[in-house]
Amino acid sequence: MPPVPVNTEKQEEIQSLDKELYDSTRSICDEIKLLSERLALMDEKKSEVSEAVYTRVKTDYVNRLEEIKKSFESKKEEIQKIIRNFQEKKSTEEERLKKHQETLEEAKLRSFLGEYSDKKFKEIESRENAEIKKHENTLNALQNNLGQYEQLLNLPTLQPKEELPPPPSPPEEINFPLEGKYFESEGVSEPKFKIKTKSVETVTAQPLERLKTEKSRHFKNVAEAPKNTPAPLNMGFDDSISAILRTIPLEEDEVPAEKEVPAADSFPSPAKLVCIQGEVEPTEFELGENTSIGRSPSNDVILKEAKVSRQHATIHQSGPQYIVVDLKSSNGVYVNGIKVEEQALQDGDEVSVGSYKFKFHLI
Repeated sequence: MPPVPVNTEKQEEIQSLDKELYDSTRSICDEIKLLSERLALMDEKKSEVSEAVYTRVKTDYVNRLEEIKKSFESKKEEIQKIIRNFQEKKSTEEERLKKHQETLEEAKLRSFLGEYSDKKFKEIESRENAEIKKHENTLNALQNNLGQYEQLLNLPTLQPKEELPPPPSPPEEINFPLEGKYFESEGVSEPKFKIKTKSVETVTAQPLERLKTEKSRHFKNVAEAPKNTPAPLNMGFDDSISAILRTIPLEEDEVPAEKEVPAADSFPSPAKLVCIQGEVEPTEFELGENTSIGRSPSNDVILKEAKVSRQHATIHQSGPQYIVVDLKSSNGVYVNGIKVEEQALQDGDEVSVGSYKFKFHLI
């Protein structure tokens, strides 16, 4: 029995998008993003314009943003209805595909048991493989459409920036000169600091407790400060202060804490791509700082297929994350069935390039 031909008319109907709805919704999302960015930028110029001008312009942008958001909600309802329709079709196609796969599996078993002749098995195999291919193509088309519509609903919109609190004031510094005898060979006596002002000159005795406090602040980020170190000659004022503070022992509860060790999350974990669909050698690729993917032999992952661009995509390491970037390829990059331009990968994500599919795994 000859193979059943693929219903190309049905496939074309499923593969096509409502271009007018898609483009108009995309335009609305772009306008929402633009208005949100402008509202965020307004705060930077708030001090340079009058309150009346600032309020008038901001009110205008807020009103326009609310109107365009209403338009988006209207489009969103239409898109959600289309998504539900595609999901129903996808479920139906999955059931049909499963049925043909089971029929082929059953024929293989019966052929092995000798119930079917080779000729009969070949006829069944040819027919069922054609049906399986048809339903797989239809499912791929449905998944691509679903991905594009779902991505459209999830396009990010910027919100106005929040004003950051002012940075904390720097700690007060010692800004008066020292005069007289600062230290002795066997230790430090209670030194005397002469403080000069414009009109008054006084000599004030500084208690040892205050010097301990100053020393604790001076060695704030040091695990253990050196003790009883003699001061070198011809030092400047700042060095003199350091020399005095180093000679004063700290109490146990005043010893500064050790520097914190960076958290393990700040270090990148090794990762790899494992090919789960398509013929490529090797089937696993360990990812480095930058891993290139494409048809050209210069790439780290070489995929020899017409659907794959010469320089198709790259996966680069950014801190603890791995980010896949589409290099303006002809057929795009998909993560879990959704077309992306740039996407941070999670353990177990499925990355599709052309007809190849890979699983991303943290090692």
